[in-house]
Amino acid sequence: MNAVHITTSSTIFLFLPSHLRINPMLKKQPFLQIFSSFFPWIITCVGVALFFRVFETIGLRTNHIIDQLYLSESWGLICDLFLAGTLCTGLFIPYFLISKISSKGANITVGIVLSIFSISHIGLLFYFFQMLVPLNQSLFGYSMQEIIHTLRTANTPFIPFACLSLACIFLIIFSFKISQKINNRVSLTIAAVIFLLFSLIFTLFISNKLPVNDKKNPAYNLVVNKSCYFYRSAISYKTQAGKAGYDVIDTRHKGVLFPGKEFVSSEYPLLSLTEKRDVLSPFFTKSDSLPTIVFVLVEGLGNRFIGDYLGAQFMPFLSDLASKGLYWDNVLSTTERSYGSIPSILASAPYGEKGFAFTDNGLYHFSLLNILGKHDYHSTFFYGQPSWFDQAKDFFYRNGADRIEHAYTFPGKYEKIMVGDYFWGYHDKDLAKRTLEVIDSLPASRRIDFIYTGSMHPPFTLSEPGKYEKRIDTILKSAVSKKNKDFIQKYRDYFASVLFSDDAIRMLIEGYAQRPGFENTIFVITGDHNMSHIPPGSELEKYHVPLIIYSPLVKQPRVFHSVNSHLDITPTLLSFLNNHWGGLELPDRNAFIGKILDTCSHFQNTQPFVFMTQGQLTTDIFSENHLLFQKDNLYKIDENFTMQPAENDSIRHLLNALADDFTLLNKYTCLKNKLIPKELYYKYADISMVVPPFEANYWINEKQEFYNIIHEQPLLQKGIYFFDLSAGNYPVSQSEVPHIVAEIKNLTTQETLLWETFNLIDRNGKVHCLFHVDSLNTEDQLVFNAFFWNEKKMPFPVSAARGALYKLGK
Repeated sequence: MNAVHITTSSTIFLFLPSHLRINPMLKKQPFLQIFSSFFPWIITCVGVALFFRVFETIGLRTNHIIDQLYLSESWGLICDLFLAGTLCTGLFIPYFLISKISSKGANITVGIVLSIFSISHIGLLFYFFQMLVPLNQSLFGYSMQEIIHTLRTANTPFIPFACLSLACIFLIIFSFKISQKINNRVSLTIAAVIFLLFSLIFTLFISNKLPVNDKKNPAYNLVVNKSCYFYRSAISYKTQAGKAGYDVIDTRHKGVLFPGKEFVSSEYPLLSLTEKRDVLSPFFTKSDSLPTIVFVLVEGLGNRFIGDYLGAQFMPFLSDLASKGLYWDNVLSTTERSYGSIPSILASAPYGEKGFAFTDNGLYHFSLLNILGKHDYHSTFFYGQPSWFDQAKDFFYRNGADRIEHAYTFPGKYEKIMVGDYFWGYHDKDLAKRTLEVIDSLPASRRIDFIYTGSMHPPFTLSEPGKYEKRIDTILKSAVSKKNKDFIQKYRDYFASVLFSDDAIRMLIEGYAQRPGFENTIFVITGDHNMSHIPPGSELEKYHVPLIIYSPLVKQPRVFHSVNSHLDITPTLLSFLNNHWGGLELPDRNAFIGKILDTCSHFQNTQPFVFMTQGQLTTDIFSENHLLFQKDNLYKIDENFTMQPAENDSIRHLLNALADDFTLLNKYTCLKNKLIPKELYYKYADISMVVPPFEANYWINEKQEFYNIIHEQPLLQKGIYFFDLSAGNYPVSQSEVPHIVAEIKNLTTQETLLWETFNLIDRNGKVHCLFHVDSLNTEDQLVFNAFFWNEKKMPFPVSAARGALYKLGK
């Protein structure tokens, strides 16, 4: 029997047979002998793959109700075993090379790599158990702060994760030890070589051809290996990032993508004449003054929750509200995550590269906020969670919001929701109370209130949880089918949050009704996307949300079955306000990518609509009655939004071409700041010039360390300011470029309140600095400085520089 040597010099204990201890003669061993010593790792990898697929099946069975779960997971196991063989083929290359130096080092290396892969796979499985969608490159679209916030507040099972990770490491050790005891004959070695070769062939050429592994199949997300899926998408994302050039616009299909729009510029390819058609006035009585507009954006609100769902009413108040107002039941969100909703609803904005919310805040664009702000609308954003999430705060400030009320501004009388020791925010009923409290203190002028709920989102924390448990029990006792009862029972915590949010919306609307001006208030209610924790029935349902416009001014309720989207809301409201009340000075041109809402009573889709998927890709498109999913998979969509596979190569090619053109237009306009001209923005947006636009040429010599751009400009008001500077020509050598510094100084106390540096090369010759002056005492003398900091004392010319400093909002 072989002696066993235990090394404690590594995180992983490796059990090595005596003939594989450090051996100076190992370098002379033939290929098959080294491969024979690698054989235990093949057995170990196969065993780990089997363990993970069994664990995945148990986890899905515990957390979800899935048709044909065992069949899908069985196919997945077959694919996983061959993937394990492919992984072994890759691991054998470093093993072979390192074995030439040290067999111990080779085994330690493979053990560590396999452990890292295994631990990361556990994390990917826990994500899949919650979302039923494998994690992909979308992870790279979030900041570390946002990732940590999501993990801390999503009831992430850290202790089970840690325990399972340790168990997996011991499984690797145990499997490796047991595998060493197998009498590794030549026949086994040859069989292992054949297995690895076939695994490689299967993974590269066969697996994508299997019908069960086709993305058309709803079981695809179950079958696919979650690690393989993530690493493939991550590698594709990283290799493609920054490769494509967006300097030339050649979009043959722009007219098809945006039917009816009259485009007016080649430099700004999305700039078109403002559409003035008004479709809402026939449904409204006229009041004496412009109305207050209240947006209620409900986290996770899918259209399925309006009316009867699974034989029950989960949002009775909102369903009743829909029956009293204007209700569109076939509305689409732009993304399956929250980041797309606010820019789409308020700015009808393109998606950019990763979502408009993550685009440089120097991008000139119009929104409902900055256009109506020019007409004395006071705007407030209400949110029960931290407003930095999904860059919401930056978007509202960039658009001149007068106030942001979020998790860090609630007074102490509201009870914080803690997830462990981490502060998540406040539930929807407290959000409703705080909103009503704040609007009582706001000016009596016309307003835009934007309220974003959060309770239909992890950690799904409610007040009075027992009350909603009893309501779920009552629903389960009612006359719903056994299948529906099983489904509701499995996801009862999520359904309880739906009931809770509906009550919070009732509290909010009834609170507005008790306040002055309610009779001249318009409520716009929609969801950011469909809740994914209660599995949607199809790929399209992930984006399917309701749109309800409710107001005492509505003449009579109406239901519209035509297809619309979040992008259509702002163009429609602006046209409606201008036509119904008049007196608004609206931009004659804009870059809204939405249309005017379609008020047709039957099902129709008049404009192609491109989604930004979870992976922040713009490949999925819905045009007329066809949906193209992941470039290859075509579906026919009927009036009930159900999907049936379709085969039509000409339609598939056309939709791919449309999606490609849409992607090019989005990236070009956002990355190059070519949505609207700066001068058009200055004219119609709610801004006031502090330092009017100027042009200058600068010559900084080697003796000068600081060179003023703006010197001691007084800041006399609280609010949001924006410093804008672009250089026409400048040196391109990194070593020659000085920093540009934006500084706020209090001359009274000599305190520096802001010091931010920028590099012209890093920012392609453009500097945009958004800053907030949130306190201003009468004795304070705040000034703004902008200057070149020639730290290296290099001669430095900058020509055709243009700059300005302006204040956003009131």
